[in-house]
Amino acid sequence: MASLKRVLGFWDCVFINLASIIGAGIFVVIGVASGLAGPAIIISMVVAGIASVFIGLTFAELGQLIPKEGGVFEYGEELLSPFAGFLGGWLWIFAGIVSVSALALALANYILPLIPSLGLPVTFLASIIILIIGLLNFLNVKTSAKLDMIFVVFVVLVLLVFSIFGLIHFNPVNFSNFAPGGAYGVLGGASLVFFDYLGFTKITAMGDEVKNPRRNIPFSIIFSILIVVVLYILTSFAAISLGGSAIYNSSEPLAAAVGGFGTLGVWLISLAAIVAMIQVMFTSIMGSSRVMLAMSGKKFLPKSMAQKSKSGVPIHSIVIISIFSIMLAFTNNLVFVISATSFSYLLFFIISGFAALKLKKSVFPRWVVYGSILVSAALLFFLDFDAWIAGILVVFLAGLYWTLGEPNSVKSSSFKRSDF
Repeated sequence: MASLKRVLGFWDCVFINLASIIGAGIFVVIGVASGLAGPAIIISMVVAGIASVFIGLTFAELGQLIPKEGGVFEYGEELLSPFAGFLGGWLWIFAGIVSVSALALALANYILPLIPSLGLPVTFLASIIILIIGLLNFLNVKTSAKLDMIFVVFVVLVLLVFSIFGLIHFNPVNFSNFAPGGAYGVLGGASLVFFDYLGFTKITAMGDEVKNPRRNIPFSIIFSILIVVVLYILTSFAAISLGGSAIYNSSEPLAAAVGGFGTLGVWLISLAAIVAMIQVMFTSIMGSSRVMLAMSGKKFLPKSMAQKSKSGVPIHSIVIISIFSIMLAFTNNLVFVISATSFSYLLFFIISGFAALKLKKSVFPRWVVYGSILVSAALLFFLDFDAWIAGILVVFLAGLYWTLGEPNSVKSSSFKRSDF
């Protein structure tokens, strides 16, 4: 069986993180969130960005001290308990599946208006997209990282041009009714746009494929978050300046913002959105498959999930994730799958925070870790009721599998807790 190779340098890690973050969030979710927050979506972006910094620093600390394949699964299992690790990994995999479904639905909604002659149902096109992205994940990780780099550069350039265009055409009238939903609308918007920032932890799931992981994992997380926070604040400001209320609850908010300035801008934004969603789906499947690989390697999941190709790609895990993503896409409920994704991420962020508190060596002050736990818990309470039902069901299924599937037979970790 092929082993994983350390082929990813610092910039590979940065671009994988950026490719994991910049996707449907900024191109789609900003429309749904602005329906709650109004022009105060800018504040929602800042709040979600601050939350991401706290959580990112916590993951940076864990990634530096436990640079292993599996991310939150390894952190929970090494520092808390086998079940905490199993639950964290289970939630990560579910979040990956749900986010791929959300992105595929969003992408299908972008493509169909551009090419109406396709005449396909949204769910069917979304399923085809997931199938193609799943197959592309059979490429080796170094090739995948190069594709991420090309995609990210293009998308970032488009968002920068959009932001500059919005600043040039600043319209103060669009900011007059700044926070129609009050504080609740701002925080509700923040809980949704938090989806925009998800992805900065992906590189922690690939620790065994990173060169000098104790340096490259934490620094790439911090660097990528700072880039995205600035970019998203500029983009949301430009979107309100250009589109005003036209972007509220729009499934294509950035395209709607430039709609009055000609078709070229709409096509450019739509193309960037398509590329961004493809890259995030790509890295979501990539990251989740590595967590599944790590869990099966320690007997938390069936051994067949550890099957790898000659180039070290976990093919069985990729197939399973793709199949479940396709099944979930047929719900055709974008708001629900976005909320369910955020719920799962926030819950395993909390698990990771408690794991970080168990570290004997601290890279950052303890208040950073407490902050990550508190902001994750706070954002959970602003998600809708359906997301809570889905999240509770996923946790229940994890407990049922743990009880009946006998993953308790796993071996003890190769890391000693005293090492941390």
